[in-house]
Amino acid sequence: MLLREGQRILYLAQDLSDWELEERILVKRPFGVEDSSRYWSMEMLMEHLIMTGIATHRTLRQLSIGVRPHHSSRIVDGKPKGGRGPRIRDEFSHYLDKFLESSNDLKFPPRPSLAHSWTGEMNASQWFKFAALHHWIHRIHAERIFAGIGVR
Repeated sequence: MLLREGQRILYLAQDLSDWELEERILVKRPFGVEDSSRYWSMEMLMEHLIMTGIATHRTLRQLSIGVRPHHSSRIVDGKPKGGRGPRIRDEFSHYLDKFLESSNDLKFPPRPSLAHSWTGEMNASQWFKFAALHHWIHRIHAERIFAGIGVR
């Protein structure tokens, strides 16, 4: 699901011009997206997924070997800054490939767990499933951004 939704986001972004990719669009709030994230560009959305995906994978690695991570999951740490421009497409594609490739050897023990700021405590299996759900939520977000590009 993570790969499928990520590829759908890439498909939406593939033919956007540089300015369209970076154009911030105010969208109707999708389920699971906080109000402060409604005014993003496609570039910012992909940057967010890369940032949170890397952090999630670090969490998964530790939980997979039975270690409770010492860091916490904070929403503010996943806020994109923009400025990556068209290279974000290649960075996002690379991130998707790397996330899945490096997940092949993960184990999913029932303990330990780590709290997410939205969901509470989750074990490795739950974090992995949440990562896929997160991409699904932001694919809907990406469709709303895409629909608004050039409309103004």
